[in-house]
Amino acid sequence: MTRLLVLTLGFEEKFAFRMLTRHGLDRGDRILILTGRAVERTVKAIETIKEFVKKYFPGEIDVEFYEVDLSNFIEAVRRIRDVLSRYIPSYDKVIINLTGGMRVLILATFTALLLLSVNLGERITHIEVEFEDGTYLVKIPQNLPRMLLNVRSLTRERIELLRAIQELGEVTVKDLAKVLGKDESTIRRQIYELEKLELVEVTKTRPTKIKVTELGRLLI
Repeated sequence: MTRLLVLTLGFEEKFAFRMLTRHGLDRGDRILILTGRAVERTVKAIETIKEFVKKYFPGEIDVEFYEVDLSNFIEAVRRIRDVLSRYIPSYDKVIINLTGGMRVLILATFTALLLLSVNLGERITHIEVEFEDGTYLVKIPQNLPRMLLNVRSLTRERIELLRAIQELGEVTVKDLAKVLGKDESTIRRQIYELEKLELVEVTKTRPTKIKVTELGRLLI
């Protein structure tokens, strides 16, 4: 199983070292470094990363970097999107680390991931951000980018349904229909749409019960 490891980079290579040590590397993996304007300190950091990989992870592991002009945000997002879309389909798993580099680079990369999540989201298996001092590693839910793009499809009626489920806890379709004064068939259709967006979880027990997911709670 091959992996693409993507990281944003500023002047310090320590975040890259932590990421690579944490996930390890295998033959066939590729490291993709995204950076702003490659000044001398950036180039030095990239060379240090290459030496680190060669020393501790011998094998056929490519390390590539792409310079992104951050003066125009839209063009930066387009550049990152095009680079990632070129590589992602060739790998089984994609791990993204958004710790290093300028804030605008991190924001542009995350925006590009939002756009790519429509067609390539299943391959992006891991998005992480590390505290600068290394004390915590925050994992962004894999389906968050796709969910954020789908928020526009949430009607007021679906938001109200989410709130009702949250207030009632694990609840059946029958109970929801009674509380909201609607037909069970209408509730089932709405639940089906919310489940596709991964905003609710439907149990396989009988009677079937519905509860709001962590992502769903972000919207209520």
